[in-house]
Amino acid sequence: MDFQTEVCAVGVGQLISIRKGRKVNKKVLTREESRYPVLNIECLRGGEPTEYASDDRGILCNSDDILIVSDGANAGLVGTNLVGYVGSTITKLEVLDKKRVNYLYLYHFLKVKFDYLNNNTIGAAIPHLDKMRLLQLEIPLPSMEGQIHVVSVLEKIEGIKTKERRKNELFRELYEAIFYELVGPSASEYEKWDSQKIKDLVEAPVRSGPFGSQLLRSEIQEEGEVAVFGIDNAVKRKFSWGKERRFISMEKYEQLKRYTVYPDDVIITIMGTVGCAAVVPAEIPVAITTKHLATLTVDRRKVEPQYIASAFNHHPEVHQQIQQKDRGAIMSGLNIGIIREIELKIPPLVEQQKYVHIVSHLEKIELSITNSLIIANKLYEETAREFFLTKG
Repeated sequence: MDFQTEVCAVGVGQLISIRKGRKVNKKVLTREESRYPVLNIECLRGGEPTEYASDDRGILCNSDDILIVSDGANAGLVGTNLVGYVGSTITKLEVLDKKRVNYLYLYHFLKVKFDYLNNNTIGAAIPHLDKMRLLQLEIPLPSMEGQIHVVSVLEKIEGIKTKERRKNELFRELYEAIFYELVGPSASEYEKWDSQKIKDLVEAPVRSGPFGSQLLRSEIQEEGEVAVFGIDNAVKRKFSWGKERRFISMEKYEQLKRYTVYPDDVIITIMGTVGCAAVVPAEIPVAITTKHLATLTVDRRKVEPQYIASAFNHHPEVHQQIQQKDRGAIMSGLNIGIIREIELKIPPLVEQQKYVHIVSHLEKIELSITNSLIIANKLYEETAREFFLTKG
């Protein structure tokens, strides 16, 4: 069946009613005490609710309503098949005529439009969804049979994506379990190992990136000779390139050489989501970090970089020290002094090397799964765009 011919285009505003969420009162701690969960952005991404409430004035959504983030950096993100109170940064979209449009068909259309809506928000300080742009979007509207066919295809691809994401989640659990058993608190010789502070395990001073006027936003480019690493390169607890790469000129680098990052250095987030660590890979270009990362050049005669990174990511005693010393008042943050004083058990090098070997093997397997997820995401996007005949 060809959905690209003789299909009318209808404005989204003709198909839905809109009701913005509100702050929920009377929050309670347990599901048993509540009437409904409080739905937030993470719920739209597939996460479990963390709050529940009984609020007679709360805005409720049904499973066949569509929720769209209306405020903040995620404006335009959509979710559905949820029941609960709609939070204040989310808007409920209710299909007016369910015989005319399938709610999942509309959901997948809006999902494809995320970039368009997110890149065209309004508001100076806090981005807000442009309601008029949303309502003026034109959606191709085939017969109900045609809509159900589109939904069937896209839901199958979504199922593949969900399975691949679950594999990634299992890998994260596996990494932590292996750390615990081989070089962490569950290791048989753990209590016999000596404890040392980070400052005694490095062969160069713990450092962060340039502050203030040393590196201006205007000096960072989309292309260049020297890379600039930030939170996005370590926040996944392994090194990864963010969506947007940052560079500076070689001339600017000459002024900032003391902030150079080298292969096998450990980078740790010290602002925002603190304490996420990654080992810098061998194939990086010349690079420095922003002020949001701490950089450790470890003494390889004492520790493996991967062990230090894994300790920050998985070790409960390191997490406890970070939580106790976190000085962020408004925004969570660490500083170099805190990093230097963190203390941890140091396994024999041979045990660390066994652990690193296993992690390296697992990372190769995980990479193939990650590539599968990338392929599944691309398949979804291309298939959806073809169905909806959209370039936006």
